[in-house]
Order: sequence, then structure tokens, then C-alpha cells
Amino acid sequence: VGLAPSISTYGIVILAAPLQAYTSNETQALVKFVKDGGKLIMMGEYGSYGANTNLNTLSSALGAGITFNMDAVYDDTNNYNGNSDWPVTSNFVSHATTSGLSSIAYFATCSLSVQNPATAIVYAEDTAYTYANLNISKGNSAGSGLKAPGTKVRTSNIVLSAVAKIGNGKVIAIGDTNIFSDV
Repeated sequence: VGLAPSISTYGIVILAAPLQAYTSNETQALVKFVKDGGKLIMMGEYGSYGANTNLNTLSSALGAGITFNMDAVYDDTNNYNGNSDWPVTSNFVSHATTSGLSSIAYFATCSLSVQNPATAIVYAEDTAYTYANLNISKGNSAGSGLKAPGTKVRTSNIVLSAVAKIGNGKVIAIGDTNIFSDV
């Protein structure tokens, strides 16, 4: 409540699956922060969480070209600890954000849709698929063995992370709030 970061105070702001919508003043403060040179990390969540709607509204205000989809990404082959809802990938685009990474695990992540000015920087492996039209109750996304009712969609080039340069700043979008966990 009352979020108003300024570049003189913060270099990076992290928004991890915000369930409460941002006010017009908060949204404009975040847009100004990024345009002035701030870095904004937006972390979504799998399924039909309100968090993705709130992040998508902010992404639109920023003109970032990033949409957090209302789905979940699974991979029966490339996953962490035998959990299909914890996809692992080494499919990185050469970018400063992915420099030095060899593989990364996402824990119950959504996919992203990307358009200009955004650039996809991490893709799921070709064995991944999504479940769309989810109806998942809110809870801890780090739970193992999550199975989602919905429509299974197998597609190539599933985007897991993206970046966009906005003014003098940068937006980094990740479909998973648990990306930095040590599960």
C-alpha cells in the first residue's frame, strides 16, 4: 500500500505475485521508476491467480509487451526431482540476464506471451507443455505433484522469462515466484 519507489532510493523493485491491484498512483510511480532507470522484476504464478492479472495490468501501463498467462507449465522429461510441474531448462537466449546460467528449475510456473519491446530470454525444453483454463485454488505453489484440471496444450517455444527495456530502465518477467527458492 502506497508503493512509490524512486530511482534515488531503490535500484531494483521485486513484485512477487501481488494479489492486490495497484492503485493508479502506485502504477504511475512504478512506471516512472522504470523509465528513470530502475529495474523491475515481476514474478507471476501458475494458474488463475489474481497476481497475474495485476502484473498484466502493470505490464500494459509500462508498455512492456509481456503477458503472464493463466496456465501452468509441465515437463514429464526435464524436471526437478521427478515433479512434472517443476520444469528444468537449459534453453537460454544469449543475454546479460542469462549469462553464466547452465540450467534453471521453475517451481509451478506460468508461461509468458511476449511482443515488442520485450524479448524472450528463457524457453522451456521442447518436451514441455502447458495446462490452460486452470481452476487451481490458492496455496503454496512449491507443493509437489500438482496436477491441474484444464486443457493440456503441447506447443513449442514456451516462454518462461522475458526482459524489456523501458526508457532508461528494465523489466524482467519470470513466471514463477519460487525461482529463487532452495527447495
